[in-house]
Amino acid sequence: MATASQIIASARYDLKEYKGQKMDTAELLEYLNRAVIILDGILISKDSDWVHKNAISVALSTGQNKITMPTRCASVRSIWYDTNLVTCTDLTFTASGDTIISAATDFSDYFAANDTIGISGSTSNDTDDIGLLSIYSIGDDGAGSNNKLTINEDVIVDEGTADATGTLMKVGSNEVLKESLDYIYYLRKFAATGSPYYWSYEGTNIVFDRQADDDYGLTIHYNQKAATLATDDNMPYNGEFDEKLRAAVVMFAKQRNNELDSVDIAIERMFNNAVMTKAIRRNYVPVFAKLDF
Repeated sequence: MATASQIIASARYDLKEYKGQKMDTAELLEYLNRAVIILDGILISKDSDWVHKNAISVALSTGQNKITMPTRCASVRSIWYDTNLVTCTDLTFTASGDTIISAATDFSDYFAANDTIGISGSTSNDTDDIGLLSIYSIGDDGAGSNNKLTINEDVIVDEGTADATGTLMKVGSNEVLKESLDYIYYLRKFAATGSPYYWSYEGTNIVFDRQADDDYGLTIHYNQKAATLATDDNMPYNGEFDEKLRAAVVMFAKQRNNELDSVDIAIERMFNNAVMTKAIRRNYVPVFAKLDF
């Protein structure tokens, strides 16, 4: 996969001694990040799967009625909750065998085989990093009763020797529905506590209609903006838009001493066409004619 510096190096071929101007890497990197912001906006406006973040797991503790929005969250697609969650401070995450062990916790009190779970509060094994997990089995490591989870996915990262922290939570089937912020405030007059039923945006927070009467595990599916690129970073979108982003860097650079509004419009049009073309290709499902009539 190409890095930002490789895209910049490629763009230089079209910019060599352009009008006698020499452009340093920092300037071209700024143009590249500006182009990514424009592309992000188009992908998000079309709810493209390229900006879909699979999920993040967050605990809504008793008495809380809001949480901070996920990192670089552009929009939330859905929120689900469940009351089966447990916070441990003695976890051992082991990549070999894909296991999670807590000597002091009986995981069968919270989960069962085939449950889907998420993790928050760990160093390297949060849902945001490794995705949602499915439980293959709950067993005994020899030191306790049902204190070992074996995971189906081969994604666990080695972490801690019985001293890692994390909250494990079941992905629930209860959806929290989106409503307007004014309606959330209205409902709070009549239902002070309970399970979350509605949510809304409030600045950088996600707010709920009730104060939680229990600890809830939230699974949030959302659209995420790309991170600001450094020169050594891999390009976003799995390289799918590298050539268009390279072209955008060249277009920005050639307009460096002029008004950039016109080039913004041209870049938006270029990205919009690219996104639509790729969306049609990615969403196409072939239909086969039946010959048994």
